[in-house]
Amino acid sequence: VTRHEDEPYYKGHPLTYWALWYYPANPPDRVKEAGDAIGKIGTNAVPHLLRWMQYQPSATKKKWIETINQPIQWLHEKVNSQRDWTIRDQAAGQAEVAIGAFAALSPEAATVALKELARLVNNASTNNDNFGAHRAMEALSKLGEPGFAQALAAFNSTNLAARQVASSHVNNLLDNSSHLRQAMPVLIGALDDKTPWVADFVASALASRQLESDTVVPFFIARLSDSNHVVRVFSADSVRRYDVAARAAVPALQTALNDPNPSVRAVAIRALHLIAPEVLTNAPAQ
Repeated sequence: VTRHEDEPYYKGHPLTYWALWYYPANPPDRVKEAGDAIGKIGTNAVPHLLRWMQYQPSATKKKWIETINQPIQWLHEKVNSQRDWTIRDQAAGQAEVAIGAFAALSPEAATVALKELARLVNNASTNNDNFGAHRAMEALSKLGEPGFAQALAAFNSTNLAARQVASSHVNNLLDNSSHLRQAMPVLIGALDDKTPWVADFVASALASRQLESDTVVPFFIARLSDSNHVVRVFSADSVRRYDVAARAAVPALQTALNDPNPSVRAVAIRALHLIAPEVLTNAPAQ
């Protein structure tokens, strides 16, 4: 990982050193020591972590690394080496390390970081990959209830790109069971997002956990009549996750058995096998 000479130091080591050790796979005593060090560095750590996490490699650099690694990987397999010789993007590694380090910030530093992380998410653009915004969403999840609240706020942003970034992290939000009650009203509201991509991500995540069936099943029922066959396939496949709780979808799924697209018909059959297998007795032949 790249070392910057302008980094703040603690006990003779730069922030990068401590951020690297603040990783769950390391020995617990080293993780604790690193966390304490990052906490002691305090607000001085925030600008560096924010800068690192916004790194976005150029297409040229990605292509260069890929090109260089092709013969290295061939040689690696040829000699059956146990070591990994491939070239890594050190700045990308530093960006990932930065995400975890936010969890170790002091309360004062975390307050400063919250505002900047929320800004990164809300400034997401539809014209790039938004590496920084995506990492900011991950970092917010490290900052307890205030961070969770800021992550949820992105679903109500007027910036479409910010809502897209937020929805792509919805599974991480739902994995935080201690905040489910806080999340549900916001996520249910996201089902009405005018951009289907956002609503579909949220609905799929809720379905995978069989949450809010009274709201999500009707969402998928409506989508089963969408003009895009990919949306119809997605909806039939998603609604089946509710099993018998999705019986309201049976009429729409029966209609889908006659869909002109074979993939839609196949997924509708699979869904009905789970939800209401008895209706398949007289299903049309596929």
